[in-house]
Amino acid sequence: HGYSYISQSCTVDLLKKIFNESEIGQNISCGKTKARELSVNVLAPFFTSKIIQQIAQSSFYSLSFDGSNRGTIKMFPFIINYFTIQCGIVRSALEIVEQPRETAQNIVDTLRDLLKKHNLDIQKLTSIGADNTNTNYGRNHSVFTILQLEVVNLLKGDNII
Repeated sequence: HGYSYISQSCTVDLLKKIFNESEIGQNISCGKTKARELSVNVLAPFFTSKIIQQIAQSSFYSLSFDGSNRGTIKMFPFIINYFTIQCGIVRSALEIVEQPRETAQNIVDTLRDLLKKHNLDIQKLTSIGADNTNTNYGRNHSVFTILQLEVVNLLKGDNII
């Protein structure tokens, strides 16, 4: 949760000291490269598929997003909110997308691609949450007005990211 992969090396060193009498403990290895590969190529796809399975069983969902700069790169985290009987309201990071253009149409295209990639029905989208800029909620050509042409009962939500 927010730790760099470099800190993983410190964790392994600590585990070797804690389990110094264990042969398994002494042979453990997981540096930043291996930790990143496990996170990106094993854990993230596994948990994303679990989220998608839960959303598929849910009747509706909402999406929140907000562009933010990371150096020279524009990142858009897409947060999905849905309801399950077991957990109630669930809020999950669906994906973080790199999007160099911040126009309404580009954001909508990215959102559609994301939904298509995860086989999510756009008609189950109840609301979008974003900051109150003209790009997101302007009257004429905004993310909200473009999506509302396709999802007639779409609601405006607050940004919760």
